[in-house]
Amino acid sequence: MKIKSLPARGWLGTNKVHDTLHCLLTATLLSLVASASWAADITFRPNPPPSLGQGGPETFDPSRLSMGRGFKVLLGKKVKDAQEVAVGKIEDFVVDIEGGAVLGVLVSGSGKGEAMVPASSFQSALEFQMQIRETRAVFAKASRVPGAQALLQNPEAIKAALAYFTSPQTVANPARLRSAGTLVGTALTCDSGEVLGKVHDVFLDLTAARLFYLVVEPVVGPEAGSRLYLVPPASVAVQPQGLTLRASATHFLAGRYINREFPTDIVMSDVGVAVYGHYGLLSGGNSRTVAGSAVAAGATKTPEVAVRSDHDLSKDVLTEIIRNNDAMVVMSIKVVSQNGRVILSGAVKSEAERANIAAAACRVVGTGNVDNRLEVKGKVRTASL
Repeated sequence: MKIKSLPARGWLGTNKVHDTLHCLLTATLLSLVASASWAADITFRPNPPPSLGQGGPETFDPSRLSMGRGFKVLLGKKVKDAQEVAVGKIEDFVVDIEGGAVLGVLVSGSGKGEAMVPASSFQSALEFQMQIRETRAVFAKASRVPGAQALLQNPEAIKAALAYFTSPQTVANPARLRSAGTLVGTALTCDSGEVLGKVHDVFLDLTAARLFYLVVEPVVGPEAGSRLYLVPPASVAVQPQGLTLRASATHFLAGRYINREFPTDIVMSDVGVAVYGHYGLLSGGNSRTVAGSAVAAGATKTPEVAVRSDHDLSKDVLTEIIRNNDAMVVMSIKVVSQNGRVILSGAVKSEAERANIAAAACRVVGTGNVDNRLEVKGKVRTASL
């Protein structure tokens, strides 16, 4: 198999020449894939916050952005149990906006109502594989609620629902909790009361219980119809009448946005650092940190964050392909990485294999960042490592 990085134009339009890597897979790589400690990086899930409603993870890890998904993408997806038996489908999410945390997922199943499953119970949260750690029998005995709105009006019911799957937890500030479904379409105002736009989507990392962005469709500013602004949840105040950005309209419009025509930039690490830095969440005495390193107060430049190179990204994609294809590697496949995006080309022997390889790449770089050019051409030479 060949891994190749090509010269490309970066996100901001600057030319960048990448190193070209040609290599064959080795036993060392396979042992890396088999390593339990390395595999944990793919499915990493921190313990849930000890007190729900007091904030989620205290660090912003840009490398996790590739594992993020939009609420609209995950809504309605089937959920399977630990034995991969279907238990129901996703109906909504309960999130702590200011804390940047995902508390749980409302999952419908047989019978009336929905069960609230903690984010910590999900071992996989990709659009093609939503899987919880519990069995179907355990899920079936969970209490049911008639929907997110009814649940949010009863903090004790939230505590009981979460305690069924995990250890008992307290809901410190129920007023901050919202349904992701009701967030979409909610107006966002600035500190002066001017309407900036409405929430278009909610971008989250379920297995890490992390709420990354509110994706805002603006009604002000230039090219409003072609842009989607990214807003960190911690910069938003949750009020009875709606959501208020702790900033001016000018500051909002000066922030980072993605283009509607190419929204996959949302998973890029440098975009995340720019967004959180713009709202002052990367510096100061009581702010969150990036990759465990606090930025000194008064810093005037964006902190440096370790971002995967094209070389490393190609290797990560290749490793994930091997890990999910029984170590049988199609020798005629080529993986090309450019600025966080991956191109797959070459020949495979079936549509199923083509889909499996693409799915593995998506797990690393995110859906929308994979250009699948693999062709099905019958028998293909393979090698077992």
